[in-house]
Amino acid sequence: MKEKVKIMAFAKSKHSFLKLPVSLLLLFILSANHCFATESGTLKGRITESSGIVLPDAQIRIQRWGMDELHRPKIIFEKVLYTNSTGEYLISLEPGTYDVFISGRGCYPRATKIEIKATKINIWNPVLKPSKGTKYIS
Repeated sequence: MKEKVKIMAFAKSKHSFLKLPVSLLLLFILSANHCFATESGTLKGRITESSGIVLPDAQIRIQRWGMDELHRPKIIFEKVLYTNSTGEYLISLEPGTYDVFISGRGCYPRATKIEIKATKINIWNPVLKPSKGTKYIS
């Protein structure tokens, strides 16, 4: 009977011994996940025409470039959004450099590069020039 008790005691201590490495592993995974989490930044603004008129429904196309597996340039993020009725837009983005293209009805388009930093609010209020007319290419 005493031998069975010793075996059970060894089994319990064996499992207790395993709890420590599992706990440490779990703690490491949770802390690593928190360390690698990225905080986003914000891009916002108002799009107007050079006369000061706001441009509702203007299109904002945002792209971020990277490399594919063969080290060729590749768009790794793309988002299209539109301004609201007061010409305003707002988007949350991961930190990095983005190409931003703006176009509105009756205006020449505009483009720029914007650097988004974590937790920062980046404001870009582009002013579009009215186009003199539409040219059709056939």
